[in-house]
Amino acid sequence: MVMCLGGIVILGGLFLVVAARLGYTDVRHQAPGLTVAVVAFNLTLTMVVWMRIRGHDWRPTLEMAMPTVALAALVFGLAAFNLMSLPDVGAFCGLACVLMLAPMLFRLDMYSSAHHLGR
Repeated sequence: MVMCLGGIVILGGLFLVVAARLGYTDVRHQAPGLTVAVVAFNLTLTMVVWMRIRGHDWRPTLEMAMPTVALAALVFGLAAFNLMSLPDVGAFCGLACVLMLAPMLFRLDMYSSAHHLGR
């Protein structure tokens, strides 16, 4: 929830406003590569910040962030070799969220128990 609110709504909205002021009124279609990169960065940043605030160690925090980073690298790699076009931002976000289930299932005890703020 935090990742969606912070990464998509707040930082994503800020990105759209700044892009529009720079002349990119439809940045998702005018610069899809930049948009995917910014979305991946925003999702990863909010995930890492929130997990650190919640007191998670670096290892599980980075494990949770890696699916989004890896997906962005895969998408850019495939697009660079013309094996696919850059996806819609919504599809990218949805797939990133699905991929994050793997580390969550790997550490189910951590993510299904109560957490305390801070360290």
